[in-house]
Amino acid sequence: MKRIFVMALIAGLLFTSCSSIADEVYNDGCDKMNALKYKEAIEEFDLALKLAPDHKQSLINRGFCNSNLNKQAEAIRDFDRVIALDSQNSMAYYNRGRSYELLGDTVKAFDDYTSSIKADPKHASAYDNRGNIKENRQDYDGALTDYTMAVRYNSQDSFAYYNRGRLQYVMEDYQKAQSDLDTALSLSPSFEKAYGMRGLARWKLKTYKDALSDLNKAVALDPTDRKCYFYKARVEKDMGRIDEACADMRKAAELGDTFAQGEVKLLCK
Repeated sequence: MKRIFVMALIAGLLFTSCSSIADEVYNDGCDKMNALKYKEAIEEFDLALKLAPDHKQSLINRGFCNSNLNKQAEAIRDFDRVIALDSQNSMAYYNRGRSYELLGDTVKAFDDYTSSIKADPKHASAYDNRGNIKENRQDYDGALTDYTMAVRYNSQDSFAYYNRGRLQYVMEDYQKAQSDLDTALSLSPSFEKAYGMRGLARWKLKTYKDALSDLNKAVALDPTDRKCYFYKARVEKDMGRIDEACADMRKAAELGDTFAQGEVKLLCK
């Protein structure tokens, strides 16, 4: 009996030692993952999992790395394993949903984001991603609710404010759209898409000078954004700046905007 107890104690110590080493290796993998060295990070997570096969966070992070390397099938296998070990793991559902969405399977992605939220009702990113799917399904009220939950639980997420502002523009609530885009830009001052979208909201509000300022900032940040050149030309036209409007419409056409190609013939006489 004593010998059995000693052997059990030794086995327990060995398990604890392996788990401890696995945690150290996992931490090394996290450092590489945070440095965007995904292949090197995967090697560390592989080693951690050899030492502790049920190390859930190593499985999640290895899946995350594989997803960012566009290896979605491998990623999904890791998230499946985590969910089999822990059916209430919000991050595993969220990341699996993200992989399914990248594969174009929005039905499975939607279900996983919903499961993620059930497991953690304050998971802001899951609300944001599910909101995107609802918006694409033209469930605008549902999407607006999800975006609102996203900013409630992560008030520092500029993308969630941008998404809600963009949706409110689509819903023709331009004042609220501008307000959300103001917040997005206060959080991320170099957010090109937010400048472009706020420019559109301000154009609809007929504050043309401010709209033009935003669109100028957008094209300065991304000179290849043909839509911003197109709408910049529309604003300039409404301001009576026909020569500038013509030049920007031509630029949009050169960048491949098919609507701009038709507008050039009407605007540039």
